[in-house]
Amino acid sequence: MTVLLQFMLILFSILNLVYTIYQIRKSKLNIDDAIFTICFSFILILMSVFPGAVTLVSNALGFYSASNFVLVFIVFLLIIQILKLQTKISLMNEKLKTLNQVYALDDFEKRKGKK
Repeated sequence: MTVLLQFMLILFSILNLVYTIYQIRKSKLNIDDAIFTICFSFILILMSVFPGAVTLVSNALGFYSASNFVLVFIVFLLIIQILKLQTKISLMNEKLKTLNQVYALDDFEKRKGKK
């Protein structure tokens, strides 16, 4: 892994971490939702601070370079996060649909009672 890639990983990980903490302080992001981002930033910092471990793992897995492994690792983690968010959205949509149905039935009962 090149020094430039290490520097960029550290820089963008720290910026991501600072922005996430800023969003939490402004109450725009829940801590539960930010845990992934915080852990993700720390993992990238560790990967850039200890490039020997990344090179060792990438060689063991058959990657040509450590930067390819880092890229695949990041994509893999982001796919997992997308799946988690899609699951959360699906559950929220079901709850919203149920709430709309309950509200519609309640409104129907109120209108029926007025007649």
